[in-house]
Amino acid sequence: MKIYKLILCSFIVLLLCACSNEDELTPSNVKENYYAADSSATDPVSILRQDFYKKNNCYLLFNDTLRHELLSKDRDGNNGYFTETVDIGYMMTSATMPEKYTYKYIESFDDKKAAVTFLESNILPHLSAKLRPFSWLLIKNISEYKTVDEGVTYTYKGDDSYAVGDRCTAIAMSGLSNLDDKELHDFAQSLLSGILMNKINKQSSSLLESFTKYGNSLYEKYSGITPINGDANMILLEQSGFIVPYYFANVFIVYGCFPSKSDDINSYVKLVVTKTDDEVNALYGNYPVVMNKYQIMKTILLNLGYVF
Repeated sequence: MKIYKLILCSFIVLLLCACSNEDELTPSNVKENYYAADSSATDPVSILRQDFYKKNNCYLLFNDTLRHELLSKDRDGNNGYFTETVDIGYMMTSATMPEKYTYKYIESFDDKKAAVTFLESNILPHLSAKLRPFSWLLIKNISEYKTVDEGVTYTYKGDDSYAVGDRCTAIAMSGLSNLDDKELHDFAQSLLSGILMNKINKQSSSLLESFTKYGNSLYEKYSGITPINGDANMILLEQSGFIVPYYFANVFIVYGCFPSKSDDINSYVKLVVTKTDDEVNALYGNYPVVMNKYQIMKTILLNLGYVF
């Protein structure tokens, strides 16, 4: 019996030593984070990116190329590369990207610093940690391309002020230096509304039930009344709790029709972001359904992490 106890004790000692040694091992397959600035780099842009992450806990990019690595050479001696980019149009729920984007980059370091100052002064104070994107791409210009054939071809749609994706939010900073304070404020509010709508679209429908219950039976339906002008049309809509009209083909206003669910939600997100309680009361105080929906949307955004 003693010999068995001795063998057992020896085995336990060896096992503890092995575990101790394993604790000191570094895994060999740890993936490199290509969103992060090189921690050993000392150039001004890398330091700016490093400091931004330390302060804000999200990554800062000035280029959509995350890596461009040499893989091999073919039999003719030509280099083969692997390139990984920030695909803002990528959706985890789709096999193709409905949108693609191209960018013009900010060139001067001073302009890059100014872009970061705008972001830290006007956007980040309103976003708690759970609302902030994984990374920010600050560039000069954003061009959007859309597909109607499952990604076979893409057609130029136009230039955007911002683009919100699953892992990155891109902001076009061209012309910011020419904007006055009000224009900067308006641009910031537009961007914040876009970020919030992106977040809302990822939530379950139950999150918005308390809001959408007011319009579920009315969305995109005809009221039975055709107002004589735009003002009369808005009075009809506001009495039912809507603050935007119905657009046919996203272009033409149709009098007497109620807006879509997405337009209804988006309009109230913008209302919460752009107006104070006093301003909303002055505009819609005579419309109790509007006031109820405003308070509900405000609560939803607060719960998502918006900071007023």
